[in-house]
Amino acid sequence: MLEVVLWHEDRKIVEARADASGAIAVPLAGTLNVKGQTLTEVARRITQALEPHVKRPRVTVTLKLAHPQAGVYILGAVQRPGPIEFLDGMRIKDALGLVGGLLPTADAAHATLTGVQRGTQSVDLKALLTGDATQDIALALGDVLHVPARDVARELLTVFVVGQVARPGSVALAPGARLSDAITAAGGPSDLAALKRATLSRKGETLPIDLEQVLRQGDLAGNLPLQDGDVILVPEQRNRVTLVGEFQKPGTYPFREGDTLTGAVALGGGSREDADLHHARLIRDGKETEVDLDAMLKAGDLSGDLALRDGDVLILPRASRTVTLLGEFQKPGTYSFTEGDTLAQAVALAQGPTAAADLRRAVLKRGGKEIPVDLYALLKEGSDAQDRALQDGDTLFVPAGTRVLTYGAFQKPGPVVVTEGMGLFEVLAAAGGTSKDARLEKAQIARLVNGERVPIRLDLKAALKKGSPPPDFRFVEGDVLYVPEKGKELNWQGLVSAAYMLTLAADRIFE
Repeated sequence: MLEVVLWHEDRKIVEARADASGAIAVPLAGTLNVKGQTLTEVARRITQALEPHVKRPRVTVTLKLAHPQAGVYILGAVQRPGPIEFLDGMRIKDALGLVGGLLPTADAAHATLTGVQRGTQSVDLKALLTGDATQDIALALGDVLHVPARDVARELLTVFVVGQVARPGSVALAPGARLSDAITAAGGPSDLAALKRATLSRKGETLPIDLEQVLRQGDLAGNLPLQDGDVILVPEQRNRVTLVGEFQKPGTYPFREGDTLTGAVALGGGSREDADLHHARLIRDGKETEVDLDAMLKAGDLSGDLALRDGDVLILPRASRTVTLLGEFQKPGTYSFTEGDTLAQAVALAQGPTAAADLRRAVLKRGGKEIPVDLYALLKEGSDAQDRALQDGDTLFVPAGTRVLTYGAFQKPGPVVVTEGMGLFEVLAAAGGTSKDARLEKAQIARLVNGERVPIRLDLKAALKKGSPPPDFRFVEGDVLYVPEKGKELNWQGLVSAAYMLTLAADRIFE
């Protein structure tokens, strides 16, 4: 605690004490805050405050311990200012350790040590902490070590960072700060920063600086120390590359000097799944060059990873997807398709199925598997459940149905394709049914066996009456179902000749 005594003509007329916060209430002078001031400065200030009220005032200020048992006070810019217990042999360095050391703002070179016997003396704590043992003074009971704070604001450097940084403007930096510190304080470079073309202006001179090397390559030699008033300019990039095609984000982008083709792909957010990386194209100065981005990005072959130039155009085409259509299509073959196309669209590419197609027994071959597909339900009945999205490499096969000719007493005689699930009655229905004068009990099938037509009797009347065909009945490729008319005699040779002619005609129809 500070004790203040006002003397006038050798008489003590006023006493006052300062509390721990530094406030002291002096009669006539009012309350003064003397925190951080020396005893001499406090006495002078109180004297000046009393002069309007007391003629030639004489003020003495002494320091008394509020807690005599504490022994030593460490005050000012230290981590934990206040009293500490005095120990025999204690020195300044010991005391600093007990209060946690100095604050970063401490003016260590201008500390003072005040004691009853020693008075007030200067102590260079900066020298002490760098090895000068002469400053490690032995302490005595009642000593007060005061460490003043520096005027930090006056010591900071003001540097201006303008151009392509996150927060352009002035930044305050500690002495010894370098280029990288200024860019960091300004929020770092923007995406458009041309780091290799930055400049440093100082006292009328402008120096080129390569911030690319400083910030990204760790160039210590190029990381110059700064001076108060320096101006750092980070210009905008002039380089642009245009990305077209199967990029996630096609468009025109600025790029840094030294960026390459693979870096351009990254600028566009990467490639889409259907991109043909093997056949990308680079247009530069009016010339087009094919580049294999797949080798660069997936195989790690960077021999073709060219550095970008301003005005480059990189085109990434869509990979060609193909589907093969085999069997009973009007135009079987291999066709290209686009993402999202389905089986129905694939059939349309081949101009639809032939008349002989057994649509119910179609097969989709994909990835080594065979998937049954009912194209009849899809194309004739409109069942979307049978439609599937195409995948690259798909093969769709449609087999031919069993071709049968109906001849004689039918409403619509002619060729019929017997597909999966069709039997005798379905063939009759496909031919429009029999006519009124049909001799159902005399029906025959002319079947080709070893190159010869062989008659097979078929009692349609009995089958229709029973509601089922004969046991194990099925049609064979090339069968001719003949139903004679009433009043006409069956001429087998004539039937064979007619079957031959009908077969030729049917072949042309099925084609």
